[in-house]
Amino acid sequence: MAKILITIGLVLVAAGLAWPWLAKLPLGRLPGDIMIRRDNFQLF
Repeated sequence: MAKILITIGLVLVAAGLAWPWLAKLPLGRLPGDIMIRRDNFQLF
């Protein structure tokens, strides 16, 4: 059980460190998603 938790933790840390690059991928935008952009304001 400890090995599984350590592995999950390491995966989460790696994903957190890679987030600036992962955010640039065109994933996560589904049809019907609402995005409002105004001056100095964004709502997803």
